[in-house]
Amino acid sequence: IADVIGGAAASLFGVNPASAATIPPSLGDQLSPTADGGTGQALGNTATESAGKWRPVLDAIASVESIGGSYSSAYNPNGSKVIDGLENVTMAQAIKAAGGTDTTGKHYAIGRYQFTRLAEQAALAGLSLNDKFSPANQDKMAVALITKKRGVTLDMIKNNPEEAQLRLAQEWAGLPKDGSNMSYY
Repeated sequence: IADVIGGAAASLFGVNPASAATIPPSLGDQLSPTADGGTGQALGNTATESAGKWRPVLDAIASVESIGGSYSSAYNPNGSKVIDGLENVTMAQAIKAAGGTDTTGKHYAIGRYQFTRLAEQAALAGLSLNDKFSPANQDKMAVALITKKRGVTLDMIKNNPEEAQLRLAQEWAGLPKDGSNMSYY
């Protein structure tokens, strides 16, 4: 069973993935952010109801994309950091906090799932730039990317985790594409 996704499948469906590898340490483990990572909650205790059965997959993504699982993570060429309060502002304000957008609408990566095209990604989840960049909305956007953009289903994770992992690796560069532990990119 594929790395990372096999672990999520085990958590979701009670399977025992004999070959599931451990998730690589997150950047957050290397940077040792503040105790709450800017979320106002204990690290790892950031589950939202909107995540539902996708929580194990979202946690796997966050482990390689965010600083300690923080919904306030941000990356720019100067490095990664937690922007205190990022999860309490609107999507439009989050884009500004990330440094604005280029001519294609792309901006520096922000949030627990390192969104880079927040306007598009919010719209895919039925959200607008006036909605909050809250943990619940970030989870909704990530689930929309998983299901609507990449076509990954819970059934695919259970029955074809290698394909699910490849598709998720095409969205999140921190996830390995297969058992090689190499990025799709």
